[in-house]
Amino acid sequence: MSQPNIVLITLDTTRADHLGCYGYFRETSPSIDSFAAESVLFERCIVSVAMTLPTHVSILTSTFPLEHGIGSNVSLGGRTVHFTDRFRSFAQVCRDAGYRTGAFVSATPVKKETGIGAGFEVFDQPEGARRRADETTDAALRWLAEMGDEPFFLWVHYFDPHRPLDPPPPFDTLFTTDAPLEAFIEERRIADFSERPLRGGKVDDTRESINAYDAEIRFMDEQFGRLIRGLDGIDGRTKTAVLVIGDHGEGLGQHGESAHGGTWEEQLRVPMMIRAPGLEPSRVARLHAAADAFPTLLGLVEAPLLRSFLVGASGRDVLADDFVESSVLSQDTAEKREMPEYRVSLTSGRWKYIHYMSREAEAEDKLFDLAADPFELTDVRAAYPEKGEEMLQRIYERIDEFQRRGEILRQGMEEPTLMLDSTLADELRALGYLSE
Repeated sequence: MSQPNIVLITLDTTRADHLGCYGYFRETSPSIDSFAAESVLFERCIVSVAMTLPTHVSILTSTFPLEHGIGSNVSLGGRTVHFTDRFRSFAQVCRDAGYRTGAFVSATPVKKETGIGAGFEVFDQPEGARRRADETTDAALRWLAEMGDEPFFLWVHYFDPHRPLDPPPPFDTLFTTDAPLEAFIEERRIADFSERPLRGGKVDDTRESINAYDAEIRFMDEQFGRLIRGLDGIDGRTKTAVLVIGDHGEGLGQHGESAHGGTWEEQLRVPMMIRAPGLEPSRVARLHAAADAFPTLLGLVEAPLLRSFLVGASGRDVLADDFVESSVLSQDTAEKREMPEYRVSLTSGRWKYIHYMSREAEAEDKLFDLAADPFELTDVRAAYPEKGEEMLQRIYERIDEFQRRGEILRQGMEEPTLMLDSTLADELRALGYLSE
């Protein structure tokens, strides 16, 4: 039986609400929008940690951070991913099924040294901390040109909207502050400036950041379009299923947070879309997690040799008839676990609860009615005390559930810690992940 090609494209640091197909007022994403028009677009995909490595591990294993144990890019000297017979990457399953497997990544947080490269026969990465989308696309297209009749699994990771924001010409002058941007900022009550603690207190100008961020998305979008055209040139429309998903968003000053790693909606809600042969375009409003991505894709294609992946998956098929919306647990990056304000959040239907794990900070817990207040501006915990208590109880139930399953998955696993060498540390510092 002929097996379909599978392509995963991850859009690092890409907020759903900064893409045209999700209602953004700027033309940041014409290529992605065209792809979305041919795909099933998922409107409410929420990540469990707004950080690159944890979310990519969740996507590739269909498990959650409290299960796989990776809560940050760097923690306690750095953490690496280890796999076992019961905890496997989608790439490993593909390789065992006879697929050619290639990964083309753009930045240090998902380099092969993290352990995420398991199962890939080719793993192409930048020499330094990052590379632009055109270089990554060039490398991926060269690999695709060498593919014969064997099925392949391709992962392409783009990093351009991540700080430092330095869009190349002519994109660097594409967006300037105007009335629609001012309305966007006012509606979300974004301050003019925000501080980045890990960058020595560096202060970011909100308008400059948004303009540069949108320009980086537009540049990435152009390369995304080039990659899709390359795929379509090798019968991608009839033989290939493409999953596009973000790994986290970006604060851009909203809620006073410049970057990511927190639990606000703009950092957790990401784009997700799937295009597969014979699939009718649609929009899906069901709330779900990034860990549900591959189980959903496998529900859309005839790939019996890959279904063994589902044995170890916690994620579910969002499009299945028996899918029932539950809730998505998210957490601050593990770098903050020793801080008194360490937060977790639970998104469930119209409600979102943010819980401060420290007893000293628990009084700062917040409840938001996302239906009436999508930008999380008004805490309604006092008005709905019973709903708040219900959400808090569910948070601890989910934590317990994930931790118990994580103990099973990681049984016999090598301790996932690694002292960072000076080169890797310097690269992570350049990207804003280590304090200066």
